[in-house]
Amino acid sequence: MPKSPHPPPVDAARDIKAAFETWNRDNKVLPPTGGSRPIDGQSVIARARNLLPILDIFAEIHPAAKAVISGFKVLIIFESERRDNKARVATVILAQTEMMSTFLEVYALDTQHPNPLSSMSQRSNQKLLDRVQADIEECGNVIDAYYKEPRLVKFLKALDWKDLLLDYIQKFKDHRDKIQTMLSLRTAAAVDGIASKVDTILEHLFTQKEEWEKKLDSKIAFSTKPTKIGRMTTTRSEICSKNTDNMVVLKNTIHSSLAELCRRNSEVFFRKFELQTKQMQDAVAKSAEYIVRELSGPYDRLRNENLRQLWKEMSWAFCVENQQFAQALCEYFVDFFSSPARGAPTLRNDLWTLQYFSTHAREISNAIDSDKSGFIRISEANAFASKTPDGWSLPQWCCYAALGLPYERSIYKNRIHDVIDRMSLEQIRVKPENRAHYARFINGEGIAAISLLARGPPGKLDMSTPWQALAEDRVSQQDKRLHKDLLALKFNIDAAETIHLLCGEAPLEDYILQLATLLLEHYFRVTQLCRSEVLDTLEFRTMWESLEIVREEVDRRIEELKGIFTKRNSSAVNEQLDDHSDGIFRMYHRWAASSTSESPETTPSWDIEEVASRLTAITSNRNFEPLGESPSAMTIKGCLAYEAWEDHIRSLPKRPDRIPLSWNLGTQPSSDMKYFGGATERILDFPIHEETWCDKCHQQPIIRQVCFTCVVCPNLDLCASCYLFSSTEMDMTYHSDTHEMIKHALFLTTAHRAWIVGLARFFLTEFYSPGRLEPAPNPMSGEVGPIAPIPLCHHCERKKGGSVFQCMEIGCGYFQCEGCEKTTSGDPCSPPEPEAIPGGTDIKHQPWHTMLIIHPNIDSGGPWSSRKPSPPSREVTETKLNNTLEGRVTAVEGRLEAMEGRMANMEVTLKEVKTLLMRLGPR
Repeated sequence: MPKSPHPPPVDAARDIKAAFETWNRDNKVLPPTGGSRPIDGQSVIARARNLLPILDIFAEIHPAAKAVISGFKVLIIFESERRDNKARVATVILAQTEMMSTFLEVYALDTQHPNPLSSMSQRSNQKLLDRVQADIEECGNVIDAYYKEPRLVKFLKALDWKDLLLDYIQKFKDHRDKIQTMLSLRTAAAVDGIASKVDTILEHLFTQKEEWEKKLDSKIAFSTKPTKIGRMTTTRSEICSKNTDNMVVLKNTIHSSLAELCRRNSEVFFRKFELQTKQMQDAVAKSAEYIVRELSGPYDRLRNENLRQLWKEMSWAFCVENQQFAQALCEYFVDFFSSPARGAPTLRNDLWTLQYFSTHAREISNAIDSDKSGFIRISEANAFASKTPDGWSLPQWCCYAALGLPYERSIYKNRIHDVIDRMSLEQIRVKPENRAHYARFINGEGIAAISLLARGPPGKLDMSTPWQALAEDRVSQQDKRLHKDLLALKFNIDAAETIHLLCGEAPLEDYILQLATLLLEHYFRVTQLCRSEVLDTLEFRTMWESLEIVREEVDRRIEELKGIFTKRNSSAVNEQLDDHSDGIFRMYHRWAASSTSESPETTPSWDIEEVASRLTAITSNRNFEPLGESPSAMTIKGCLAYEAWEDHIRSLPKRPDRIPLSWNLGTQPSSDMKYFGGATERILDFPIHEETWCDKCHQQPIIRQVCFTCVVCPNLDLCASCYLFSSTEMDMTYHSDTHEMIKHALFLTTAHRAWIVGLARFFLTEFYSPGRLEPAPNPMSGEVGPIAPIPLCHHCERKKGGSVFQCMEIGCGYFQCEGCEKTTSGDPCSPPEPEAIPGGTDIKHQPWHTMLIIHPNIDSGGPWSSRKPSPPSREVTETKLNNTLEGRVTAVEGRLEAMEGRMANMEVTLKEVKTLLMRLGPR
């Protein structure tokens, strides 16, 4: 039996007593008995957080309770990160808080108590503490599952959720009584205290519906025959669902018990719980390193030796004005480097930093002043110094934090664009069973949003300085840390709170590019499994939802910044947002702001400078390759949220005849799978242009044929059949046969389409550059004018008239004449085996490469001599705009016809839901 701990020192006991009495007095959260004012979830969480420092002191004195207190602390930290603390969940937290406060009642009763806490180390009582810890963690999983469930499920299972939460409230009340007995507390809290009220409060909260419940109730149509859903008597005939694509998941969730729903959530939750516990332990261990000296002045609170010495020499108090700090810091390092006794040999190599201390003092002080108050506090100086990368000196970190971040961002931007390109190219490699849902995943708004974040204006940086080596070193260090934490969570971002768990309290713009890069690179490695493994549709859904959560956090941060900028200057909000953090939100904000326009699907194409900047980065090998070597297939499979098909069928007595869209949705019949993801087939031939429709025949999606995208007209696509018609036959007055087109077998996703169109315009700029133009007769009119020379065909090695086909695969550089393209280019719709696809830098032209169709000898507008060397502009005249709108009306009419067919399918879906609800009865 372990030894009983010694009684705590009298001073420590008095400190706990005073803090506990203050906590009891100042943290009131409940309305008066019988009052109508609802409980405030934020106040409950704040009350629990205020108890944590007192429990930390208690845990140091009584290690037997440390595990229980640690579990409670992690749960409260989780809840603190949620922006919407539900009052119903808060009542359970309230019951937990009252139970945990019982440990401190000993000190509140008598500081000279004969140490009843020594009984906690006894084996029988340790079992009670273990049970309390387990219930706290299990309750955390239940709360996490409750927050994640769709509102419809919460609505239909409201009574079940109420009973489950009441069960945990009762458990914590019982634990409170047992803890009091264990501690021999004869005098408990007042009978009418908080602990005795929480169950009544929860009953009241579930009786009074929230606003969203009232709205949902009003949207439910009532039939004449009542039925029971759970134990709620209703007469619902159908449920209004926003997206029938999720119908299977929704039906499966409604069928499942709360125990099953919590079990499904437990793996993800406990991974987050373990990560939070480890981070908390690391923070405590790191803090303990500095609590080793007696504080003789404010400067002793500084953790960095250089800053501590500076603070001491300047006799500063707890804060200092920015300008004064920057000037003093510069003078300090000038003296430091010039003094043989003080300047360490390793730091003398950093003499190059002095010029930046003198010329960019303001930027350096602003980098340390995190709250932009104009004053640097000790806490800010410590926070800044704690982020110094391993092996770096303080002068290096000061200069880099102020001036070197643009290059670091450029590294992540290049990696993001590179992995999005690779994802697009992976369409040719994936198994047919994965093709449809893979296309939907890579075309998600999350990937489109990330690509726009990575298209901010390039930072201006003098590459003659050591910034490049410092940036790559810092990227490597921070990637290893974040990659390790993401791996612990299996790269599953299930909620906004998970992002804060991974990245801390820093503003989103400080880490969004890094987080997005590591997520995309991992998801790309997962999709590489699609070459040999059939993945569950839910796997693509999980990755898609993770990126959607990241996008929603970007939206939230933009709105937060708008509020901040409005208070500063309401007339220049958009300008301030465009310039914030090197313009990281500029492109995305403009796209999101136009998403309510008539063409929300159109993303801005890359302009010429953007394309040129990226091509320069590619050719100069400044992409900075992803972290280390690629993980093995087994490592990637270990991060899958759902088992692959081949792994699944090993547990089946007989191999099924067909592969369903999902095999991880319980016992749902395979006929239901047709609703998930909007697909009715598991196997689709290549190519498939998901969510792309032909602007002439309105076919959607365009499958088993190449697609043609106009470089001039905004967002115009033609299927292979309609491309053969002339513009007159197509009745498209806004489109011309002379417009350059992009021929592609690969589906152009929202993100990749913007790059390909911009790249095409760049190629046209190069093709018609003044240095290439030569005087020659127009073959049609005989008029002499400047035209671009015909490039040599790489197949027949001749220069022929007619259209020219230029490969758009970076590094390929393949040209083909019109005749060879028709007869010898191969079938782009017949993808080769994966091993036959070239990789690496040695690129060989393939039939499925995207091609730019150029018409060098055709007058595309006005006299031949007036042809401009720049690519055609997307700007249209008022007349052309009217013609464009007329064409769009025709296209919309075609889409409406297609929607009528979908509505018919939706009616079938709603009838099935009605049948489902009619069958559900009391359990």
